[in-house]
Amino acid sequence: MADVDDVLALWSRSTEELSRPARAVAPPVSAASRLGEAIGGGELEVVLARSGDRPVGFLVMRESPLNVLTGSTALCVDEFWVAPSERRHGVARAMLAHVAGHAERLGVEQVIAGVPTAAKDTQRWFARLGFAPVTVRRAVTPSALRRRLSGADGQRGALEHLLSRRRSLRARARRQSESIGA
Repeated sequence: MADVDDVLALWSRSTEELSRPARAVAPPVSAASRLGEAIGGGELEVVLARSGDRPVGFLVMRESPLNVLTGSTALCVDEFWVAPSERRHGVARAMLAHVAGHAERLGVEQVIAGVPTAAKDTQRWFARLGFAPVTVRRAVTPSALRRRLSGADGQRGALEHLLSRRRSLRARARRQSESIGA
């Protein structure tokens, strides 16, 4: 359980780093039990990096279909973080070496890393290691999606449509007057 607590503490620090404005995000109370169950059930593997007895980084990985229709498989690194004070000391490389070995043992075809869009340095680091963009995943809350689909956000859209229509009519009138005067 100590490792789970260490991982959750590091996860909280990682979300703090990526939050704008910076604010701590406490893991949900059930996160510790979910993480313990997932590890115990073999759904995922967590790698915890330590420097001496201090936890300094972690990653969470799981085997998953790369594409449901093709049946190809991948090892997905869903969470990945190293404490700023430990970066550029080989911690991340050591954890990814473990991922590569695990992927080879599983016989998966690809290793995929989910990197937050706000983590530009991490994006570049993964790109230098040969990771290429595969897809862009976008997220929305169900209620926001429902509003957009129903047109409840339509007032702003209607105004934008009206302004666009007026600009088009003005441009057309300008072109007609230029062709008449020419």
